[in-house]
Amino acid sequence: MSTPSLAGFADYARRRGGIGAELAVELAFEFDAASKTLTIYGGERAVTLATHARIQSLLVCVHDYWYQGAPEDVPVVELVLPESGRLH
Repeated sequence: MSTPSLAGFADYARRRGGIGAELAVELAFEFDAASKTLTIYGGERAVTLATHARIQSLLVCVHDYWYQGAPEDVPVVELVLPESGRLH
């Protein structure tokens, strides 16, 4: 497997089933290699499309893509959504 990258993950997340194509295009991703933190941003539309199951699928997607054989390979995930939003 090649070395994980932000561009590779974004493509993987958008192609992989589970989070839904509509939600996938509403998300933006940022990766800080120093802190191994993957930040996922979503706006109001992302909140309306997000369900607990889709968020769980997204976290599984992060694990499946980034895991290289050791738990420390998987980045910390920070999900940033508008304060006014409520997941369904």
